[in-house]
Amino acid sequence: MEYLAASLVIVSLFIYAVLFSIECGATIFIALPELLGGDEAVHRYINPAWETTNVFLVTALISLVAFFPGAVSMWGGALIVPSFFFLLVMGVRVIGMLYVFYKGGKNRAMKWLLVIAGLAAPATLAGGLLPFFLTGTMPYGAGAWLLAVGFGVFAIASTIFISSSFFRPMERFARATLIFFLAAAMFLITALFRAAPHLATGVARALPALVVLAVLDLVLFFTAWGRRQGMRFFSAVALFAAFFFSVMLSQLPYVIYPSVTVFGAFTDPASAQIMLGAFGIAAIFLVPALGLLYYLFAFKK
Repeated sequence: MEYLAASLVIVSLFIYAVLFSIECGATIFIALPELLGGDEAVHRYINPAWETTNVFLVTALISLVAFFPGAVSMWGGALIVPSFFFLLVMGVRVIGMLYVFYKGGKNRAMKWLLVIAGLAAPATLAGGLLPFFLTGTMPYGAGAWLLAVGFGVFAIASTIFISSSFFRPMERFARATLIFFLAAAMFLITALFRAAPHLATGVARALPALVVLAVLDLVLFFTAWGRRQGMRFFSAVALFAAFFFSVMLSQLPYVIYPSVTVFGAFTDPASAQIMLGAFGIAAIFLVPALGLLYYLFAFKK
């Protein structure tokens, strides 16, 4: 049951990461519409589908608090400062989104401010918060700062890579984003092996799959197969998923390394059963509704 609850948190974070990457990376194509040959596709996706993205972050956060209350006292206090900076960047980003997508503003400086906030938000979230869960130290030492930089760069690379795969920009730009993503992933793996050695075994086991998926993406992006938008997008998400889950699953059973595990921080089993059952029933209604929303506004012309 503990691993099932942890999986709910991890899967919610993964869905959020993919949707947030599309959404934040889309700001690049608003500022530089020539990369897409126009920004109509971006406007069709962002309005109003973007407002549902935070549902998955809220799901992950509330699940973490509800299922693992024993860990809240540690991360709730330690992450006040990085959480503040993330919310600050998100506030700037929301102002930019309202200006560009709701007011229809054309000011170039505002568009570039939106790009900066759009790339800073995932970098701040991943680089500011994840190192604490992997090292258990705050304020960060040298190793945790290395992880913070690694996760921050990887988050920016993932944002540009996934978004460019979704919106289909110029081929040169899409290929450049893949190379950037692979370089960021190599840097992050190096940082993980140095600063979070307890992840080394799990990540090392996933390396063959990561290499295979990376080669497949290189073949797709540098051949005619890459012109198939759906295939390119799903291959990009698969490569990102391999990195994401290799790190997250290697962290288990720890919530906060090395002192808090999913077993020690878990809520009482009766409450967990009720919450998992309620989530399963709610998902029957919510998942089709969200799917219909994305179908109507993101994919239908």
